[in-house]
Amino acid sequence: MKILITGMTGFVGAAITKRLFNSRHELIGLVRNKEDLPLEVLDHCKIVVADISKSVPNIDCDLVIHTAATVSDKVLSVIMNRTNVDGTRRVLEATGNAKIIQLSSCAVYNLNEQRHHESEEIIPKLLTPYGRSKYLAEQIIKNEFSDRDALILRPRNLYGKGDRNTLARLFKIYKDGVIRVPGDLNVQASMCNIEFLTACIEQMIQEDFTGQQCYNVVDYTDYTLRDNITALMSNILQRPIEVKSLNENFVRIVAGLRTVLIPGNVFTQYTIDYITRDHLIASDKLKQDYPQLKSIAFDEYLPEYVQWINNIGVSKLVQQSDSRVVWM
Repeated sequence: MKILITGMTGFVGAAITKRLFNSRHELIGLVRNKEDLPLEVLDHCKIVVADISKSVPNIDCDLVIHTAATVSDKVLSVIMNRTNVDGTRRVLEATGNAKIIQLSSCAVYNLNEQRHHESEEIIPKLLTPYGRSKYLAEQIIKNEFSDRDALILRPRNLYGKGDRNTLARLFKIYKDGVIRVPGDLNVQASMCNIEFLTACIEQMIQEDFTGQQCYNVVDYTDYTLRDNITALMSNILQRPIEVKSLNENFVRIVAGLRTVLIPGNVFTQYTIDYITRDHLIASDKLKQDYPQLKSIAFDEYLPEYVQWINNIGVSKLVQQSDSRVVWM
């Protein structure tokens, strides 16, 4: 099978490529900059260079795994949609009748404290620009390409080896053994291990799916953010970590001002909601349709994750100085 992977240089695209690298499939990468790919990938895969926000050449493939996206809670909708909405349409138009695995996001769910299911009603105007763009991309598949076999996957809080962003965010709010956040981080959250996500994709390809389905993809464990964050940081730094609560209302006011006046702010309204409200995702449908899949719990994966971080170097990950970290 010829498999096109868009966004091959990103966290998710690279992880999928590594999972399928030694399979019987022929892999094709769609990237903006092939210099970010290691030599073994360049030798093994056909590479197409294109910016999906502008144009995509026709590509002969049997399956497209679409991961390329702009991911941010600070970018305006008009900019976000060029890649996440219009870019999705261009990719699908360029790939004939190929099957589709669309990497969406649980950001499509309206932010409330109920457990979210795939069948719930979504109110687009309540979403962040990123969440709305992923929802609109899903609608393109359902409405404009309804004749094509497609899986829409909604992961939540992806973490694991290859992630360039988590530590950078955590160290912005860390100093001298203390993490400073609005609230106390005692919120219930769903998360998704990157290796579980790629295992799901591999299994779905093997079973040769037909029709169109949507799945939440999260670890089969509910987490407390405080436990996971402090465990990760204390294992990296080899010291106890304290959480200090900031006044939520004050932080929201500052976040609102900074959104307009100061680029690069630590907290946005969305991140404040994220760390002060429960956000649990139901995985019942995935368990029912793919019972052979077993998820990886955060505490079980933690030693492997920390070892990878230490091998790369905390400073490199915090500074986000090397785009090829996703391959290390």
